[in-house]
Amino acid sequence: MVKKKLSANSSKLASKSKIKANHSNQDFHKKSIRVLIKMIQQTFRIFLDHKKFWSILFGWYLIFNLLFVRGLASAVNISSANQEFKKVFAGQSNKTLKTTFSSLNLLLNQSSSGSSQVFNFFLVVFLISIILWSLKNFANQKQISVRQATYQGIDRLIPIFIVIFFIFLDFIPAIVTVYIYSQISHYHIDQTIIEKILWFIVFLGGIFITIYLLVAHLISLVVIINQPDLMPRQAIRQANKIVKNRRFIVVLDLLIFLILILIVALLIMLGAIVGLSVIAPWVYYLLTILILPIVIVFIDVLYRNLINESPTS
Repeated sequence: MVKKKLSANSSKLASKSKIKANHSNQDFHKKSIRVLIKMIQQTFRIFLDHKKFWSILFGWYLIFNLLFVRGLASAVNISSANQEFKKVFAGQSNKTLKTTFSSLNLLLNQSSSGSSQVFNFFLVVFLISIILWSLKNFANQKQISVRQATYQGIDRLIPIFIVIFFIFLDFIPAIVTVYIYSQISHYHIDQTIIEKILWFIVFLGGIFITIYLLVAHLISLVVIINQPDLMPRQAIRQANKIVKNRRFIVVLDLLIFLILILIVALLIMLGAIVGLSVIAPWVYYLLTILILPIVIVFIDVLYRNLINESPTS
């Protein structure tokens, strides 16, 4: 009888602990979703609260991009891209919508030479520096002009270049493993199921290493602006401390945000194509320019959310 009672009590305790664990997991997921929604709202609130600043900054960036990156030949490309859209939606082309977007991207970039691509890289890095420095001031409730942001942003260009260099290096494990896996699959080197599983694990390992490194380096872009006394390697170490034990959540937040942004951009693009195909290539061009600043602002918001919860802050 005593043994039966003890077993009944232990089963009750086990069931209660399972229920508590399920409730805690549900609460964790709900909290994570609420935090993500709040960060997305904060991201777009930054754009709405400083509309004049962003419109001037994007205006100047668009002018420089058109003059020195796209070139005058982009007008011809826009016309060609428009004709491509008309053929697809009129049923006069055997291309899919995916192929059409690829063709559109090529048409809009075919006028870009090697030197213009180099200039575009420097222009993008400069834009990232300006945006991050501006966000630092916005977080401190300071109103600044685009001119101030430009002059002040120049000070952190070299550290940002170094961090971006590390970001490029982060992709090496993924590129190498993807190449190896594709060659193995193409030449059918993996004959048995075990070999297929092992090579797939190697492939996933390369992707995992890239994501693991990339998370801290993206956060370190914000760290190096907000803590100007730190050198690039010190900023990366600080970023590693910030994301410690929270890399999975950070990656998940970034992926969900990117997917949502791409879905919204696709809907806008399709709306432009169906509604007024003449402006569709220009809409596509503007969307490709706007996505990067939006993602940078979200990373900054994510960083501030992390340091508010981090004991190292």
